[in-house]
Amino acid sequence: MDAHNAIAKSLEKVWENKDFNLLDKILSKEVHWYEGSFEDPLTSPKAVIKQWQEDLSTQNEISVKIEVMMINGHEGIYHCRATWTEVRGRELDGVFDVKLDTDGLINYFNSWWTEKLA
Repeated sequence: MDAHNAIAKSLEKVWENKDFNLLDKILSKEVHWYEGSFEDPLTSPKAVIKQWQEDLSTQNEISVKIEVMMINGHEGIYHCRATWTEVRGRELDGVFDVKLDTDGLINYFNSWWTEKLA
C-alpha cells in the first residue's frame, strides 16, 4: 500500500503544481496510459507528459485529493476529487485504475470520471 499511497500523493503534486518532472519520475518506460475508454493508450512517458501539459495549460487554482481505495497485488483503485478554474470553475470526481511495475512506477493507468461546471 505504501507504493500506491506514494503514487497517489505524487499525482496530487503533479496536478496541483504542474510538476511534469515529477510525472516523468513516476512513469514506467513501458507505460500504457488511457485518457479515455475509447482511445488508444499513450505508450511513452513523453506522450503522457505532453497530454498532461495540454490538459493543465488552462487550469488554475487547482485542488486535488486522491485516495487509495483498494489494492490487489500491483494494482490499485484510487478515488480522485479535483477542482480548478478555467473560464468557469470545474469539479471532477473519478476513479483511477493504476498498476505499478516491480519498481513502483506506473505502467498502466485508466480512469472513469464525471465532471461538472461550477
